[in-house]
Formats: sequence, structure tokens, C-alpha cells
Amino acid sequence: MTDKPALPRPEDARYYEEQRLRQLWLKLVFWAALVLTILSPWLDGLNHPEKRVETFLTMGIGGPVMLLLILAIYRMRMRVWVMEDAIHVRFWPLIGHKIIPLCDIEKLEAVEYRPIAEYGGWGLRGVGKDRAFNVSGNKGVRFWFKDDTKLLIGSQNADTFADSVRVAMR
Repeated sequence: MTDKPALPRPEDARYYEEQRLRQLWLKLVFWAALVLTILSPWLDGLNHPEKRVETFLTMGIGGPVMLLLILAIYRMRMRVWVMEDAIHVRFWPLIGHKIIPLCDIEKLEAVEYRPIAEYGGWGLRGVGKDRAFNVSGNKGVRFWFKDDTKLLIGSQNADTFADSVRVAMR
């Protein structure tokens, strides 16, 4: 896998998929954290007037930082392109543009997996030789590479994704 700055155009790809973070519970957790970041120091400042400076600093710094984090999570998306010679993956803002040459793939399989049990959840997961890029759901394509590493790329259309890679590899 290598890093390249130029992204392919979706219309030039054999297969293209874009996924966004969809877990409502995760969004609620972050919004609750923002509210607590702002509300907790404010309430503490009402009860302890001598802490007003600390209160305003916490609200003034913590609130915007938390808001930026929430906005980044709302904008998080993973895009996958299957081209003639490689699979391109971009998982913004976590990773740049990864290129997986098709000649490095030993085998692949569309799978249903258990994100929490197998990888500890969603996102960029795994350690060592078994990694996963996933946004949501429990379907994806698992790749085995010639260097004995594995990568699972989550997909809402795992069978179509896998078929597109197989066709491109011929």
C-alpha cells in the first residue's frame, strides 16, 4: 500500500462506494459530550463565583474543540474505488489516499463479520497483520496479500465490490 495525492474520479472506476458514519448512538454521545463540556463548567461557575475565569476558559476552549471534533466526525467518510490496476481507499480524516495494487492480492472474499468481536469496533482497526477499514455495518471484503497480511474493507455492497475486484484482476 502506498500513498498518492491524486484521487480517481468515481465515473472512471469499475466500482465506487462512499460510506459515511451512520451510528446514531455515536453521534448522540458526542453531542452529549459537547453539552457537558459547556454546561458543567457554567453550572460550576454559578455555584463558585471565584472560578469564573476557569469557567470561561473551559467553555471558551473546550466547547470549540469539542465542536470541531463533532464536525470532523460528521464529515468522516470512506471512499473506495476499484480501478484497472489497484484499489484506492480514502478514509477522511483518518488516512490519506491508500493504493492497493491488485497484483499484491493473493485472494479475496466477500464476508459478514463481527466488527466489535473481531476488530474492536469501526474505523481504522486491527494491529499487526490483520487490519480493517470500516465505517458501519457488518459486511465487507477481506483481502489476503502475498506478504501474509490481511485487510478487511467494510462495504454496504460487499458482493459487488468483490466481483469488481475479481474482474479487474483478470
